[in-house]
Formats: sequence, C-alpha cells, structure tokens
Amino acid sequence: FHFRNSGYNIDARQQRQMQRIMLGLRSGELTRHEARDLIREQREIEQMQRHYLADGRLNRDEWLQLDRRLDRAALDIRAEKRDGNWR
Repeated sequence: FHFRNSGYNIDARQQRQMQRIMLGLRSGELTRHEARDLIREQREIEQMQRHYLADGRLNRDEWLQLDRRLDRAALDIRAEKRDGNWR
C-alpha cells in the first residue's frame, strides 16, 4: 500500500462525509447546530491532513490517524442523523 497516493482516498471519504452532512441538513435529519459541529470536525481533519502533507507525503502513522478520525466522524454523522432531533 502506498501512503503517498492515499490522500485521494482520504479526500474522497471526506467529500462523501460532507455530502452526507449537507443532505442531512437539507432533509431535516440534522439541525443547523448538529451540522455546524460535524462540519467543524471535518475542518479539523482537513487541517490535520494539511499539516501531515506539509512535507509532501503521508506516512503510515499519519494515514492511520486520518483514517481513524474519518471513522469517528462517520459514526458521529450517523449518530446525529439518527438521534431524532429534527429541525
């Protein structure tokens, strides 16, 4: 597995998560407050990725940390969409 090119996988996952957040906001499954918190989480992951890529590459540990943060974010999105708080 080449971590140098794995940023694309991270980017694709993050893009899908942002789409889920926006769809949840539009459908009413997410309140504006919930969406704001979830978007903040996405921005933190993005900043983390930018920091890790400052040297032009992503090492295994950096990739694993980003992967775990995206897993956590996915769980957070799922939980907020299913918590019954409708706007």
